[in-house]
Amino acid sequence: MRVVWLVSVTMPQAARLFGLEAGIGGGWLESQLEALRTRCSVTVIAVNPQVKTICQGLSEGVEYILLPRGSLEEFVAVLGRVQPALVHIWGTEYPAAATLGEIADPDHTLVSIQGVMTACARHLNDGVPKKIIRSTFWQRLLDGFVPGHLPDKMQEEFDASAQREQAFLKNVRHLTGRTAWDKEEMSRLAPQAAYYHCGEVLRAPFYQAPVWQRKDFGQAPVLFLPAGNYPLKGLHRLIPALAKIKQVYPGVKLRIAGWKPVDKGSALRWLTDAIFPYETWCRKTAQELGVWENIEYTGPLSCQEMIQAYLDADCVCVCSSVENSPNSLGEAMLLGVPCVASQVGGIPSMVNPGEDCLLYPAPDSDALADRILQILREPALAARLGSLGRVQAAKTYSLDNTGVLYDIYGQILDAQAPLDYKGGAL
Repeated sequence: MRVVWLVSVTMPQAARLFGLEAGIGGGWLESQLEALRTRCSVTVIAVNPQVKTICQGLSEGVEYILLPRGSLEEFVAVLGRVQPALVHIWGTEYPAAATLGEIADPDHTLVSIQGVMTACARHLNDGVPKKIIRSTFWQRLLDGFVPGHLPDKMQEEFDASAQREQAFLKNVRHLTGRTAWDKEEMSRLAPQAAYYHCGEVLRAPFYQAPVWQRKDFGQAPVLFLPAGNYPLKGLHRLIPALAKIKQVYPGVKLRIAGWKPVDKGSALRWLTDAIFPYETWCRKTAQELGVWENIEYTGPLSCQEMIQAYLDADCVCVCSSVENSPNSLGEAMLLGVPCVASQVGGIPSMVNPGEDCLLYPAPDSDALADRILQILREPALAARLGSLGRVQAAKTYSLDNTGVLYDIYGQILDAQAPLDYKGGAL
């Protein structure tokens, strides 16, 4: 069986093949691919404007192709040369997915739901004051010269992605998802499509990593937020919760994975405050509540650094306004770290609430604080959540999921006649 994958990131193997800098994202795709490549022949395609011509190469039995533009002509050439039995498109909202969808036979195409951009766009700025979301003429002008992070500009980008997703899904006939929530969303966005349930596989090192052990933190517990760089991830709701927790544990630390908000010093603070209004609002809120000194940013983390950040934490917080099945929550649970997560989207499908993870209503910062304090105050509860979380995550992210995916490929192809894609040499 010859399968073409379209992914939205340049995988590390492709980056090494073509002399590009490897990014941090997409590690879970590597694990899925590693297990699948022994079962079928896989060609992985991504669009990367850093290359000027179509690049193709082989690494460990997998063919990688980078396209400079992701144009219809490029995809025609690729499909004509590769002649796949099946096309597997990972994700729904990026332009290349729609382009490939135009020429790939829908009966021989499987689309994997990642996040649901339609829902993400709807909830992107939940809980953020309108005065922070709405940029002024001067903010837009400054952003044109020094690109920043304007919430309404991001909202426009998310809305555009949601529109692309909706148009793309109207023609899809085979979908794979992993939660009750994404299945329900697809019943509205793609009612004509057959839906196949298939869990994901996490990054390989998480399956061999040490197990979390509770520490004697005294007055200085560590909370870890795996992502907090835009409003959807809910940092603005965790900050008031942190203030409540600090009343009990004055030395509490909140570590946030990612870059610290840009600060060019007092002389240019007016500029950074203007073009990073959400980050500025979060910083000022933390300062007003007396917890800014309790917040640390880690910078971007490699896989091993991320594992250590989880293991160093006393509680992992997933505070998003909406999620499908965040891998960060799965990673933390697989390591046995006690977790608190918002009761949104597909998260309730990932956990057994109250048994292996504590959930709370997303808008309620007080409830978030109370759940975290439960874990910090009750060592037995923390140990139970961690232990049962490992069991649940091992099921949700079982390595057997790759076999399930391969079986889905077979189910689709068993009902279809072979294809002959027309096209020229690359």
